[in-house]
Amino acid sequence: GDKQYVLRITDQDGQGTKRDIPIGESKLGWEPVWSPDGKYIAFNDDDVRIRVIDIESEAIQTIGVGGNNLERGYLGLTWSPDSKWLAYSKSSETGFQRVFLWSMEQNKTMAVTNEMAHSLSPAWDASGKYLYFIASTDLALSSGWANTSAMGSNPTFTPYLINLRKVDPSPFEPRSDEEEVKEENKEEKKEESDSVYVDLEGIAMRTIALPMPSGKSYAWAKAGPKGSVFIAERIADKPGYAVHKFNISKR
Repeated sequence: GDKQYVLRITDQDGQGTKRDIPIGESKLGWEPVWSPDGKYIAFNDDDVRIRVIDIESEAIQTIGVGGNNLERGYLGLTWSPDSKWLAYSKSSETGFQRVFLWSMEQNKTMAVTNEMAHSLSPAWDASGKYLYFIASTDLALSSGWANTSAMGSNPTFTPYLINLRKVDPSPFEPRSDEEEVKEENKEEKKEESDSVYVDLEGIAMRTIALPMPSGKSYAWAKAGPKGSVFIAERIADKPGYAVHKFNISKR
């Protein structure tokens, strides 16, 4: 019939009223994710379009397109803490996935990771100052998903962060005095606004490896409280993931 998929919003327990929002020409939807302010939901559809729904007006905007159909549901769509930016990872011209940022205010999309690395799973620090992701530089041996004749490699990954603002020093610079740093941080908190600011010029130069063991089968990153990130690792012959919590101030 003429029935179409909708975005359904309801209480967590499934009780109460249900609200259905049409998703337009999208036949299917994956990966719905709320903006922190509760005003928008981003998702990707059967044509791998990345779309943003304004919950109040029900207007839908297409803000990008994934690299291929296999990426549906796996783009890692994630909102910045101030709900003004959306990050995701998709394959680019080189065949590697890159992390992209979309600015709602500028309605503009930009790649923020190196074109020769395979970068996945962006996660915004709750402070709005850093973007975490994992990346691999040893994907060259793997082949297309339909090719059974080639031996696949197991790529290894390293966790990274990007300093989003030029004014912020590397969080891993040598420290002279622990107490002094704590005092500085207190002052910083007073001045800080909640909005995320991204200096695009030279952003790739502000990519820093986290001081964690590199070359592991890291699978994804998820932001925790301010200044911390959770990194999941696949362990050979074990189900599930080992989850590491990395804290920037404690390193």
